[in-house]
Amino acid sequence: MGEILTLAMELCGLDTPGYLLESMCHAAEKFLQRRLREDVVPADCGKAYPLAVAAIAAKSYHEGISPGALERFSAGDLSIQMDRQGDRFVSAAMNLMSPFLKDDTFSFLGV
Repeated sequence: MGEILTLAMELCGLDTPGYLLESMCHAAEKFLQRRLREDVVPADCGKAYPLAVAAIAAKSYHEGISPGALERFSAGDLSIQMDRQGDRFVSAAMNLMSPFLKDDTFSFLGV
């Protein structure tokens, strides 16, 4: 958990982890472990595994402490839109993990 927590702290801009981030890291690791193929262990994934876990944990952490889910606000010439960089970062990390994950896509087969 040390490397994952260190990466998550860096992604969140924190000097000390705190209970919330540690909990997010544990939950993110369990989430990703359940998605690994049966023949894969985390060590098989190299650096992609801790990075993906840390990215998921950091996104969850920021969602947990953010004041709201404002998507877009406009008033006259003023326009505010929340940054969705966390989503893009998690998506990129999950793409790195894709060779190691179960294929959970759904498809129809003809009869």
